[in-house]
Amino acid sequence: MPEDEKKRPRPIVEELTPPEKKEITPPENPPEDVEKNAKETLKELHELSNNKKPKSKTNYKLIFFVTVITALVVSFISGGLYVYFTGTGALGEIPSDKAPESTPTPPPPSPIATPIATAAPEEEIDYSAYKISVLNGSGKIGEAGKVENILEAEGFVVSSTANASRFDYTDTVIQSKKTVPQMVLTKLQSTLQNNYSVKSGDQLADNAAHDIVITVGSKVAQ
Repeated sequence: MPEDEKKRPRPIVEELTPPEKKEITPPENPPEDVEKNAKETLKELHELSNNKKPKSKTNYKLIFFVTVITALVVSFISGGLYVYFTGTGALGEIPSDKAPESTPTPPPPSPIATPIATAAPEEEIDYSAYKISVLNGSGKIGEAGKVENILEAEGFVVSSTANASRFDYTDTVIQSKKTVPQMVLTKLQSTLQNNYSVKSGDQLADNAAHDIVITVGSKVAQ
């Protein structure tokens, strides 16, 4: 055998085993059950395509509709009760179409007019009923006669005029008995003070010859 043939490798031949055949197991469901399931599946798909839910599922539209109707009824009843009670004002009161009559407010009391005090009419006094003596104490001639004329112009009557025991009188002094009213003395003073400075003197005795004695002074009114 030549050497070249000895050196060549020999091909390795492996034996191939044919694959084992697997036994096909028939389906557990018989052909009738498969057909029934297929029909139900097709029916459900048909209902879904027509927007219909299977009968076995809950009808949510019906539940929603019932809920809305119930809410509307409750709201209507609640609103009616609210209007009823707020319209009557209180539970048990009978509603009336007439508005409550408002009580008129009494007018404020009118102020009481305060009576204005009026001066009482002066009592009429007979000034001529009092005896008056006028004495000249100023040292001026004719002052006693001047005073006599002033007094008689006001309703007085001078029963006598003479000179005083002294001629240093400054103020004209009026003396009177206590029986002479103050109104007569006030009248005398207001009559003479326009021309003389007048003041009151001592009270005359009850048995004096004259009711009033006026001694004329030298001081004239300012």
